[in-house]
Amino acid sequence: MATKILKYFFHKKRPFDIQNNILVNGLKDDENKFIIVEDGKERFLQDNEVVPGLRVVLTGKNCTIKVHYPIRFLDSLLYITGDNCYFEIGSTPYTIDWKNEFCITAPNCSIKIGKNFSTGQNCRFWGFNRAGLSIKIGDDCMFSHNVIVCPSDGHDVFSITTNEVLNKGEDVNIKNHVWVCEGATVSKGAYISDNCIVGAKSFVNKKFIESGSILAGIPAKVIKKDINWRR
Repeated sequence: MATKILKYFFHKKRPFDIQNNILVNGLKDDENKFIIVEDGKERFLQDNEVVPGLRVVLTGKNCTIKVHYPIRFLDSLLYITGDNCYFEIGSTPYTIDWKNEFCITAPNCSIKIGKNFSTGQNCRFWGFNRAGLSIKIGDDCMFSHNVIVCPSDGHDVFSITTNEVLNKGEDVNIKNHVWVCEGATVSKGAYISDNCIVGAKSFVNKKFIESGSILAGIPAKVIKKDINWRR
């Protein structure tokens, strides 16, 4: 996906400034802010400075990106086209692994990820098809490969008689110390409480308020209670 996006922008000859591995449109002129948090102090990303391993495509206006150091990305993409959007990721000793994508494509949307986060390869945080949606992930969460987190279905399904949208998006909230196993999808309206495990290939689309549970299945349900896990 990242390669297709870059080829599209180059083909259309959009007015982008290219700085090493960062592709940014009007970072200053459009009142966008790229903030680095290091040793508890905030500063703006400097000219010719990059966040290693993170490629950024930013076409929205009045957006804020906040990255806490230390952090290690491996060929990941942050893609923001909506206005008034917010992205923040906490510091972590673990790796944000290869080919992860964080895509915010509607206005007034946000992705907020706590500290000590880790992922496997090819995780996707996207599905913002309507204004005001958010993904919130707490501290010390561990995601395996090919996890998808999406606060909407990406496209509207509507009634042919009333034109009412039947599948409106809803915020996703993943609390602290949650382990999401390989190939799981966390969909619109999901709430996963502290110390839970989401089984491989599961589909989570509702609220689980009891902490220390194993969730599994399509759709996911509680299959075991009173558990915890460690890395």
